[in-house]
Amino acid sequence: MPNAYQAPLHCGATLPVVARAVLANRAQIDRPGRAWLGAAASLAIAPWRATERVAVRRRLDRVHVQPPIIVVGHWRSGTTYLHELLSQDPRFGFVSGLQAFHPSTSVLGRHTAARMAERLAPPNRPLDNMAAGPRHPQEDEFAVAALTYASFYHAIPFRRRELELFDRFGSFETARPQDIANFAAAWRSVLEKATLLSDGRRLVLKNPVAMARMPLLRKLAPGARFVHIHRHPYEVLPSAVHAARVSNDYWGLQKIDDGELRAGVVALYRRAVHKYFEDRKDFADNEVVDLSFDDLLADPHSQLQHIYDTLDLGPYEPAQSSIAQHVSSQRTYRRNDYALTQHDRELVAREWGFAAQAWGYPL
Repeated sequence: MPNAYQAPLHCGATLPVVARAVLANRAQIDRPGRAWLGAAASLAIAPWRATERVAVRRRLDRVHVQPPIIVVGHWRSGTTYLHELLSQDPRFGFVSGLQAFHPSTSVLGRHTAARMAERLAPPNRPLDNMAAGPRHPQEDEFAVAALTYASFYHAIPFRRRELELFDRFGSFETARPQDIANFAAAWRSVLEKATLLSDGRRLVLKNPVAMARMPLLRKLAPGARFVHIHRHPYEVLPSAVHAARVSNDYWGLQKIDDGELRAGVVALYRRAVHKYFEDRKDFADNEVVDLSFDDLLADPHSQLQHIYDTLDLGPYEPAQSSIAQHVSSQRTYRRNDYALTQHDRELVAREWGFAAQAWGYPL
């Protein structure tokens, strides 16, 4: 069954956002029942949102958001694992699963809400069986999508508009001034509440689409630092196609076949990675660190030490014990295993060879 707790159009999204998304895509909705369910759930929780908005307004006015550390990288490249490792550092805060999917109601009664979510929501992500839940670190883009239509994650229910929405709300290359203003206001709100919930600590965020909007995020959050992780394209392709299929089955409002999903994955990778390469040239070496997923798995402590040193995040030693425990807890985790066909290898070489060459991956 679809898990509404983790869908972009769910009870955590404000009613204006749900209405805007549905109306903007009404001619392309194949699963209207899901859209109506999202609208009804959002309406039901509206009083709670209004109560929290009034109750925490003064507390948020006193919040000081420190320059965030932002994990970026194409989907299925290891961003989640890296984010969870960095989040073990007790000096950092993060956007929790509860805030990501219910950003307007994540302060008042949050402990009760988290316990309810843990009982109702599956403990692992359906796309890769990684642990997930209301208290785990989560992507801030989900919270932004719940607060404004100016978020690329509205492409999750409407994948046929994926590239169009990426250009407008992912990289913001075709955005209108009001789009950027709406995104900036929502993102700032998410960071303020996450900082409040983290007792003022510096936030470590994770957002794959942020790899295509680093200049904007640096402008909105001066002093922000970025950690970019990459993975062999041979491994990304089948994993990304699988993730697209699962997310569309669970949360999509359109019925899309595998061929269309695969074409979308291939085109989005090219667009996002090209944008990253283009923007990366304008960042100083102490603003962005690049690492490979394989190197992180092989020697997490040396890779994290390099990140801390390069980005001047403070000494690594105070975080090492907590991170070592998390690394140890993941030793029994088994990643999905995919068989790559010859057609897939040729596709990667033809469409994504530029990335493999840049990062030194043999094809």
